[in-house]
Amino acid sequence: MDHEPAAASRRALRSTLVKPGYSIGTLGNLVVAVSREPPTVESTLDVSVQLDALWPKYPKGVSLVFAPRAPRPALSAKATRTLLAEWRRLEPHLACAVIVFGASTLGGAIQRSLTTAVLRMHSGRVPIKASSSPFDAAAFITRHDAEHPAAHLLGLSLQSFIQEHER
Repeated sequence: MDHEPAAASRRALRSTLVKPGYSIGTLGNLVVAVSREPPTVESTLDVSVQLDALWPKYPKGVSLVFAPRAPRPALSAKATRTLLAEWRRLEPHLACAVIVFGASTLGGAIQRSLTTAVLRMHSGRVPIKASSSPFDAAAFITRHDAEHPAAHLLGLSLQSFIQEHER
């Protein structure tokens, strides 16, 4: 088992689950979910399974990146309840979380701000950020998670994985 921080940033993200609407990958203690449809109960639980598998191996926490790519990322009421319940359950095991939106326009900035505000209302101690750049996400992760000290290399891995799975 490889816990050396620099080694985690040298490896590429590997796909652990690919379904028609979303893909999930891991890199060390990092879980990345790329969603091509609004989050569902199933996709939320699949991400939770990945986090559950990692957190016992990483007592300092697991990091999460979510990259929504659905045209309108609206959640159903049931999916919202599931997402919030899973967030509360997993929060003690999270080092940080980043949402990487695809749009860098004014509308995207508004979406990032609203998302950050909503997540902070439901978060206790987990540092959370909404971003439009995988490199910005990687810099945030490396500030809060010592497992990934090389922000640029992590940014390249995130960018590659998101681009590969966003279509």
